Amino acid sequence: MDGFRLNIEALSATSYRRQTQPTEKRRGPRLEPSTLPQPQTQTYHFANRYSIVKEISRTQMSVVRLAFDWVKRTGAIIKYGICHLGAEPILREAFFLSQNIDPSFPQLYDIGVHQDEGYVYISMEQIHGQDLNALIYGGEPQPLYRSIERAMMVAGALNNLHSAGYVHLDLKPENVMEEDSGRIRLIDFGLADNIGTSYQCVIGTPLYVSPEMARLQPVDQRADMYALGLMLYESITRNNPMDAPDINQIFINQMSKPMPRLERQTIADRIRPEYRQSLATLIDQVTNILSNVIAIMTEKDPADRFENMEEVEGWLRHAATLARQLAPYENLGTNGPEIEVEIDLTDCYLPADQVQDQLQVA
Repeated sequence: MDGFRLNIEALSATSYRRQTQPTEKRRGPRLEPSTLPQPQTQTYHFANRYSIVKEISRTQMSVVRLAFDWVKRTGAIIKYGICHLGAEPILREAFFLSQNIDPSFPQLYDIGVHQDEGYVYISMEQIHGQDLNALIYGGEPQPLYRSIERAMMVAGALNNLHSAGYVHLDLKPENVMEEDSGRIRLIDFGLADNIGTSYQCVIGTPLYVSPEMARLQPVDQRADMYALGLMLYESITRNNPMDAPDINQIFINQMSKPMPRLERQTIADRIRPEYRQSLATLIDQVTNILSNVIAIMTEKDPADRFENMEEVEGWLRHAATLARQLAPYENLGTNGPEIEVEIDLTDCYLPADQVQDQLQVA
């Protein structure tokens, strides 16, 4: 943790120096009004570089705003603390984004101290798209394979983060963005920390907090794995089984409530009735893999989970390959192919008993 703190202090010192150094004035290319963000409120300048467009969110410690960056000539996200406790997560996020650990993380543009207010701020790449929560609960129904592929891509990004020695600790649907192109981006590293750190209080979002965090035990990469398992189950069923009206009950659920199995009927109900019988074998295999993978990812004891995200990513890739074959026959409100289903499953799936053995689930 000492090395981490030293890096944070170095970033902070650099940001103060940057404010006092003279900058060369250069005239950029002409910008047409149509290229600028359309403000919902009156814009104003920030740090002599940004025009604020709108406020995105606000907490007791920090504010997030959309702005236009006149240096980068593009939209940017600005985060800044509004109390003495708000500076640490801002600097923490700057540290992780500056490491260039994975291309799915936002690009860090700038870090500094506001010359008038004195608070630390960072600016970063604006990501165009929707968060996973909006994709799960709003809009058009999503094909099963896309839910699996999103989780697979998050697992890949987290594997790089974990390999670098860090853990995210605030993985939730709102912190996973899907760009318009379909690319998955992982955001919000304000709670990220070294693997193996212990805490005196629970941090993170209660609905996705791991049992070991709820018990204030040391956390490692498997805390993120637990959260991703819950998210994958939620993206398929539109239900988080750990939810409860009371926050204390949520923590109790995380520590002791058994995780329900993903039922075959949940997958079968996604398929139009006239194709369920002919696709029964494929439905069985997709259900078997997903149910077992989610069960292992969400074990209450981290020792019973997969060792790393690389294993998770591999199994989810296999599940997504199978689920893609179901996509033309899913009941998504569109007309599917009016043909007899003839799919050769000889080499494209593992026998049920082999899947069971490889996943080591009784």
